[in-house]
Amino acid sequence: WTPLRRRADFEEVKEFSNMFAAVLAARHPEELTTEFRKAKRAGRILVDVLRNRYAQTAVPPYGVRPRPGAPVATPIEWDELSDSKLRPDRWTLKNLLRRLEAKGDPWADIAKAARGIAEPRRRLEGLAREADA
Repeated sequence: WTPLRRRADFEEVKEFSNMFAAVLAARHPEELTTEFRKAKRAGRILVDVLRNRYAQTAVPPYGVRPRPGAPVATPIEWDELSDSKLRPDRWTLKNLLRRLEAKGDPWADIAKAARGIAEPRRRLEGLAREADA
């Protein structure tokens, strides 16, 4: 997720994300790939930009998943990634409010981080040229 100002249109954002993924995979070819087919990834992590197309879906923050126990897609903080208790079903309709009361909402101020893509696109185009060289 990247908060963007609403100035860029759909095509601009799609092109930017595709270029970003390509440059990132080119700079880290042993770890990352844009190859969709699992058989061709060779253990690398997919940099997935396919959700940036029409009619694609993604789970929104705080979306309730249609699974036993009603797990909730919950934004987390970076330091929580190393928590041994982290599981896809850790937060549910029953315990999410306790979490929010204790820690607050990690996305409460996400709109304040929104940026345009004009300057990052110029920088990314330079990196893409370097990767092609």
